[in-house]
Amino acid sequence: MALVSYPLSLPAPLQKGYSGKFTPAVLLEDGEKGWQSQRLLSYGAPETLTVSIMLTTQAEYRTWLNFIESLDGGNDWFSITLLDRNYRCRIQNGKWTESLNCRTETKVIREIKMTLDAEAM
Repeated sequence: MALVSYPLSLPAPLQKGYSGKFTPAVLLEDGEKGWQSQRLLSYGAPETLTVSIMLTTQAEYRTWLNFIESLDGGNDWFSITLLDRNYRCRIQNGKWTESLNCRTETKVIREIKMTLDAEAM
């Protein structure tokens, strides 16, 4: 099955909201003279990126919901460009939050926040 792409009709995640965590799998070994050495076993778990997206129209919100549905509720992997790199991502545990930032007679602005498991492609 082909990897689903993040919809181009949705705004890109806010760069200001990016934060990342890289966790390689490292083995610590005691040396002969008491020094510890470390050895990289693998690159470990995927990077963790926390992102937020501002949705400013009802159409964007519907597109977001359809996108989440296409990912089996946010659990499947998808491709997206973040930090000027292409990533294969999934929403951690399928959990995301929505906050209402502004509401007027003509506009509703929603902020979507989520943590992604991300692997550079």
